Amino acid sequence: MELYKNSHIEIINEKYPDFFIEFVKSKGYKINSNQDKIRTLIDWNALDKKYSIPYYIENYREIIKNGLINSAFGKQNSKVLVEFGPNEPMIKTTSKYFIENWDDFILDYGTLGTTLITEDGNLLMEFTDDTYYLLYSNFPIKVEK
Repeated sequence: MELYKNSHIEIINEKYPDFFIEFVKSKGYKINSNQDKIRTLIDWNALDKKYSIPYYIENYREIIKNGLINSAFGKQNSKVLVEFGPNEPMIKTTSKYFIENWDDFILDYGTLGTTLITEDGNLLMEFTDDTYYLLYSNFPIKVEK
């Protein structure tokens, strides 16, 4: 997937990770201070509502896509900020466009984990880069295998 010259994607030029981390913290979320051991940007243990599902499972592309479509994230077409880790651009896109192309985003750019937050800060997701391949969220994502 091409991030540049894509009408559905706005490249955010702020320096990684400062802008994204400050934005996430300004919305009331805590950053994981033990990223060497627990490979997430967000401190998911600090959230009252948290959910996790494996995202690298049999037939995962359609299963995760359908789960996202039927979640709070898919039911609104919000602007969403996406960070892919160091040396990758931070972007802004719509939740609908992300859902349609989620696996391309993760496979092409998310090799060090990917974190998403809606512009209003209400919805938060993170795809881990560890051997568990977990999708964390602060809202339920129901997947049917």
